[in-house]
Formats: sequence, C-alpha cells, structure tokens
Amino acid sequence: MVYITMFFTIAIAVLVCICLLFHLITKETVDRPKHREFSQLQLKFLCGYCLAAFSDWLQGPYIYKVYESYGFDEQMIAILYLSGFISSSIFGTLVGSFADIYGKKSMCILYSFFYSVCCMTKFFQNFFLLMIGRIFGGIATSILFTSFEAWYVNEHLNYYRFPSEWLNITLTKAVFYNSILAIVAGVFSQILVYHLNLKPVAPFGVAIIFLILGGCLIACTWKENMTKTPEKTTSVLKSMKESVRLILAKNRRELLVLGVIQSLFESVMYIFIFAWTPILSTENSKELNDSLGLIFSCFMLACMIGPKVYAYLLSKSFSPEKLLSLTLSIACVILGICLIFTVNFFNIQNGWDKQICFVLFLVYEFSIGMYYPAVSYIRSLIIPEKFRASVSNWFRFPTNLITCLAIIWVKPSKLENMESVSDSSLNITYISFIFLPCSLLLLGATILSCVYEKKFAACRKEYENMQNVV
Repeated sequence: MVYITMFFTIAIAVLVCICLLFHLITKETVDRPKHREFSQLQLKFLCGYCLAAFSDWLQGPYIYKVYESYGFDEQMIAILYLSGFISSSIFGTLVGSFADIYGKKSMCILYSFFYSVCCMTKFFQNFFLLMIGRIFGGIATSILFTSFEAWYVNEHLNYYRFPSEWLNITLTKAVFYNSILAIVAGVFSQILVYHLNLKPVAPFGVAIIFLILGGCLIACTWKENMTKTPEKTTSVLKSMKESVRLILAKNRRELLVLGVIQSLFESVMYIFIFAWTPILSTENSKELNDSLGLIFSCFMLACMIGPKVYAYLLSKSFSPEKLLSLTLSIACVILGICLIFTVNFFNIQNGWDKQICFVLFLVYEFSIGMYYPAVSYIRSLIIPEKFRASVSNWFRFPTNLITCLAIIWVKPSKLENMESVSDSSLNITYISFIFLPCSLLLLGATILSCVYEKKFAACRKEYENMQNVV
C-alpha cells in the first residue's frame, strides 16, 4: 500500500506548483498600491494576527489526542468539544459588545490571555479544569474571528481613510498567510510529538509562547480604537440589543441575509472539520490513517490557492459578491457529488472511493480559501463601525448552534462502525449523517447568495462611498 503515501506526496507537489503559479500570476496582474502608511498598517496587523493564528493552529492537531491520552472516553471528549462551541455561542456576543465599547485592541490582547489559560489547563488530567479551558478557548476563538478583523477595518477606513477597495488586498493576504501557518503548525506539532518524542501536550506549551509574543506585539504596536459614542456609559447589554435591532431592521435586510449565508456555510465547514478524518480513514487501512498529516497539509495547500484565485479574478473585474456566489456554488456542487460517490453509484472498488472523496475535499477546501476574503470584504462594508465586532459575533451564534447539534448527532464512532458494513466502499448511511444535510445547507446558502448578489451589486458603490467618506 506504498502507493497511498506516494499519492498524497504527489498531491502535495501538484498543489504547491499550482499555488506558486497563481502567486506569480497575481503578483503580475493585481495592482498593489505603493503607500508607505498602508504597508506599515498591513505589517502591524499581519504580524499580530499571524502570531495569534499560529498559536491557534498549533493546538488543532492534538486536542483529541491529549484528551484520549488522559483516558477520557468518546462521550467525555464530545462534552469537552461541545463546551467550547457553547462557550463561543454564549460569550461571543458579549465579547463583541465589549470590543465595540471598550476597544478592539484590548480584546485582542485578552485573546492571548484567554487562550493561554486554555493551553495551560491541557497539562492537567482533570476533566473540570479541561472544561474550564475549553470555555476560555471558546471565548478566545470568538475574539480571533471577529475582533482582529474589526480592528484592522476600523484603522483602514476610519483612521487612515484608505480606499475600501484596498481592504481586499489585506484580507486576501491574511487568508493566504493563515493557510501557510496551518501547514507549518501541523508539521511543527508532528516534529515535537513524534520526532522529539514529547507528549501530545507539547504543542500547547509552545502555543503559550507565541500567544505571549503576540499579546506583547499588539500591546506595543497597535493603537486602541473604539466606538465613538456621545455617551461614554453605553452598556454592553444596550450594545447587544442595538446590534440585534440593526440585524433585524427592515431597511438592512442585506445584513441579515449575509448573516444567514455566513452561518450556513461556516457550520458546514465546522462539520466537515469534525468528520473528514473518520470518512477518509479506516481500521483496515493503517497507511491511510498514518497519512492524516499529509492529508491535512494538502487541504491547507488547496485553501491557500483560494485567495490567490480570488485576487486574480478581482483583477479581471469580477465583483466580490459574484465571487461569493461562485465559491458557494462550488462548495455545494462538490458535496453534492460526494453524495453520488458515497452511495457507490459508480461501483468503485479497492478504496478508490476514498481517494476520489479526497480530491473532492481539496476542491471544497479551495472554495473555503475563496470564501473568506469575499465575505470579509462585504462584511466590512455593510456593518457599521459602531457594531462591527458585536454583529460579527451574532453571525457566529447560529453557526455554533448548528455545529453543536452536528457533534451530538454525527459522532465519529457512528461513521467508523458504519464502515464495517462495507470495506470496499463508503456506506450509503453516510448520506443521512454527513453529505445530505451539508449539501442542503450549502444549497440554501447558494440560493441566498445569488439573490444577495443582485441586490448588493446595486448598492455596493453606495456602501463603498459611505466608507470612503467616513
């Protein structure tokens, strides 16, 4: 079965070549503003964000392994995972309002503190301490996905008054570098655990170092920005209520629709992260199981190609809203095709069904790479600065809710047990657990995005002009 390792190695080589090709193409075709202050702002943001993201990625590969090494069964591990998502759902909205009122820089520094606490609890074989760590981790995740972007958008538009079109450049770079860091973190974690023979908890100790460095860098180089309100005594509860009213306002329907699109797409993404390992690995294929690190690297390389293609298509006069519709359509079609292969429609044998799914998953990861810069840019235009972080966190609430329900319903053991029914192909029962609901969610997101594309295209210039004169 040596060909399995060769297959993934060749896949990595091909993806690297494609990524380099699009990097060279975009380097030549995309207009990059030569502005000293813009470059300095980009550098400050990307350095702080990349240290924060790298700390997050370091923890990803071995969370499950740490819990397993402490002797917790699958049900207890699932509870720990759920506590993180529930924490993000409950405290995320509070975090967003705190960031809007008291400052986004402060919340980004607190990210380092919260995630450091989360990492430190991993060194204790105590279920309740680990649960507290997951709660802190859920809060930190909410900050990472909202406050960092909100800080940069505010600096870009409201302090430096740069054109809103330049946001695409930084947001695309952030997604691209984030993918690189994911690959590096995965390899680095594996070196620590397998080559240096350290315990699975070792990457969490290293993550604390990067979290401290990131927090110090942000504290020293970023300036604070917060909502300018006539009343300094604006309460968090009031801010939360006003952000909900804004989302539900009749004259801001495009904001609600964008939130629904984001929730549907990202919930599928989190379900996929939870489920791809048991789908591609089996008890009867040890080499495939040992190649999970290579598979993860392939996914991240495919994700890296996404922002490069996004930047290239922007240079060819494609609008961000059209590219958002395109990426959602690609994701929907890909998981729809997975439905066909998982029912063994083509009678594929000898494990090739899994390799075909792997290739399809690469295209899905590519769509994720295109999705993030597109949705981030649109979000930066239509969410008012006063509620930027709080509204973004309200968008994540249904995402976490759907993901929690999926974790309860879709357990890895169910998928692995189903595998024993048919060793040569993926079992038809996978449809009801994975690809069918994910495909339906993506279909709904795609239909909404097509409607949204037409509506937002008519008022995009108006939003851009509003931001440029703020």
